[in-house]
Amino acid sequence: MNKLAKVLLKNDNYEAINVIRSAKVPLIKLVESSTGYNFDISFNKLDGVKQIKEIRKALSYYPEMKYLTVLMKCFLKQRDLNETYTGGVGSFLLFCLILTFLREIRREYIEQDREEDIPKILLSEYVLKFMEYYANFDIANHQIIVAEGGAIVEKYVKDHQFSVISPQEATHDIGGAAFKVKEVFGVFKNRFHFLTNYNFKEGESILKYLVNADCL
Repeated sequence: MNKLAKVLLKNDNYEAINVIRSAKVPLIKLVESSTGYNFDISFNKLDGVKQIKEIRKALSYYPEMKYLTVLMKCFLKQRDLNETYTGGVGSFLLFCLILTFLREIRREYIEQDREEDIPKILLSEYVLKFMEYYANFDIANHQIIVAEGGAIVEKYVKDHQFSVISPQEATHDIGGAAFKVKEVFGVFKNRFHFLTNYNFKEGESILKYLVNADCL
């Protein structure tokens, strides 16, 4: 890990190199100089490779997911709530949350015999529905199961820890590390309340009230 970090430090293609030893999974965080993209290099874990299949499958079935994911990643990053090792909602957990939400929306529309209306849902509607969904999520009593079509189930033991069972390992709870999730869901609630009560001008976008484009 230290050897790789030293090699990267000598390479002008990367900057902001940070070795995180205290995380559950040791990693090196860095930024590609030419693009400004952030990358993580983890050690002794194959999760990232396995996750590619899950993500590609979901993106092919839910084309709206990529837009919602990019927006929410920016939203969380600009509030310092996107890093797993500091208790935020990391990339794969966010993927699981969005996938769970989109599945629930689809089920709701199908139950209401409105499946033909799903392609008509706007990104702004998805954003508002997503924030409302998790602003009201009962962390103490409910658990998210991501595998095999997904489900929201009652917890065997009631507690205040967020629980999301990995689609890859039934014994791996990826939600527990997000100890700031109540803060995240509180921000969702705040923005949902603001956006659903604000008097928008005709044609005005909600995006400027979610992310600062100058910081992207």
